[in-house]
Amino acid sequence: MAIKIVKKRTNKFKRHQSDRYHSVKEAWRKPKGIDNRVRRRFKGQTAMPKTRHLLPNGLKKFLVSNVRELDLLLMHNKSFAAEIAHNVSSRNRTTILERAKVLNVKVTNPAARLRKLSSCTLTYSDRHLDFQCKGSLSDSFPGLTFSCRQLDRELSGWLQKVEPTDETFPVFKCKAIIAPHAGYSYSGPAAAWAYKTIDTSGMKDIKIVPIVVGAISKEREADFGALIAPYLARDDTFTVVSSDFCHWGTRFSYTYYYPDAQPTTASGVKLSRSVAPSPSYPIYESITRLDHEAMQILTIPPNTANTAHSLFAKYLENTRNTICGRHPIGVLFGALSALEEENEEIKPSVNYASAYVKF
Repeated sequence: MAIKIVKKRTNKFKRHQSDRYHSVKEAWRKPKGIDNRVRRRFKGQTAMPKTRHLLPNGLKKFLVSNVRELDLLLMHNKSFAAEIAHNVSSRNRTTILERAKVLNVKVTNPAARLRKLSSCTLTYSDRHLDFQCKGSLSDSFPGLTFSCRQLDRELSGWLQKVEPTDETFPVFKCKAIIAPHAGYSYSGPAAAWAYKTIDTSGMKDIKIVPIVVGAISKEREADFGALIAPYLARDDTFTVVSSDFCHWGTRFSYTYYYPDAQPTTASGVKLSRSVAPSPSYPIYESITRLDHEAMQILTIPPNTANTAHSLFAKYLENTRNTICGRHPIGVLFGALSALEEENEEIKPSVNYASAYVKF
């Protein structure tokens, strides 16, 4: 037997003066006139519904940042709807949405930061990948286009322009590379020198294990390097260190400058409005010298991996060079140092093409 629902109010709220004018429909609209007697709630006038803070679905908004705050709506899911705060991560949003479904709580922004590229498709034909994008991504970025064939032409062109130097490509027993990670339009030609050294003939099932290295000390770099050293020594592993060298300019808060063209023991200066560069020694040459110093330190031989790691840390302390991949490089040399200590027959060699490591 169905239970009859008794409503407290059965009369509908009608729009003011809808009974007087045919052009004014009965659907409720809040009066906005400055002298309107209904808006001013004069006695005897048409009653106005209390819609302040109400959403179009009739619920009030409740901001939540975690699951605990969502649980407060357990007994109020008929009066309040949850809205996930803007600073909640995608992973926590997924957890909140799963809990909201269990509690039968309405969420006003369930798709925020969780939109997937489901409308984008990849097709493989004639040894080329075609990327087609429709729907939300193309609507949000109307000028955005993807051309995998163009990207393939650019990458292949940069790789073909790489010419052998001291080694023939690919480099035999190459175990790691240091390659730039800026946009391809900036770093593509330089990155090609590093990736050209990789011997891909024996690679089959490739699995990528990303490792994020934060701002750690030299000692911690050596500790983490010792942990990954056994994996680096394996024949079926390869390491890619992503690093861009000097970021120079006021936007990076780094204006280190060598005032003399000839290398000296004197330290550089910080350029500012009161300290100008020398007319005979351009800034770009100072930046080149700054990066080449680091490259020479990291070149093995003549240095050993342990010596290079120590000198590199001292170099960073003296120059404060803004090498954004300096700590991953330190971890790599920590691993090479550990391999040198464990096995004297292993003699790492680090050369800058961008950079490659073999042993």
